[in-house]
Amino acid sequence: MAVRALVFDVFGTLVDWRSGVAEAFRASGVAGDAEELADAWRARYPPILAEVNDGARPWGNFDELHLVTLDAVLAERGVELSGHAYKPAPAVYQTAARLLDVEPTELMMVAAHPSDLRGARAAGLRTAFVDRPLEYGPLTRPREDPDADESVADLHELAERLAG
Repeated sequence: MAVRALVFDVFGTLVDWRSGVAEAFRASGVAGDAEELADAWRARYPPILAEVNDGARPWGNFDELHLVTLDAVLAERGVELSGHAYKPAPAVYQTAARLLDVEPTELMMVAAHPSDLRGARAAGLRTAFVDRPLEYGPLTRPREDPDADESVADLHELAERLAG
C-alpha cells in the first residue's frame, strides 16, 4: 500500500531546538553555560509528557508545558521570570526581536490572525497576513488585514515576494 500522508515530529526533527534555546539563554543573560541550560530544559520534556500521559498532570499545550519546565530550570539557578506575556502583547514581539538580535523593523510577524498582526505592528514589527480560508473548516469567515505589509495566499507566495 502506498504512503498517503506524512506526520512529522517537529521539535528536533525539523527544528534545531538546541542551538535556538541556547542562544536565547545567552541573549537573556542567564548565568551558566547556555548549552547546558538548554540540555537541562530539554531533559525535563519526556518526564512532563509522561506526567500528562499518566494522568498526574492535566493536559497542556507545548507552550504551557515548556514554560513549566523552563521555570523549573531557572528556579534551580535562582532566576525568576519577571512575568509572562502572550500574543498580542507587545512584549512578546519585542522579546522576539531582542532574542534574534534584530531591530523590530527588521522582523516580520507572519500570521493568519489579524489580532496577532496588530500586536506585532504595535511593537514596531513588519507584518505579513497569510490567508487560511479553511482554518476552521468550510464555514471559516473570510479575514484580511489591509494594514499588513504583505498579504499572501500561502508561504510560498510570501517567500517569492520577500526574495524579490
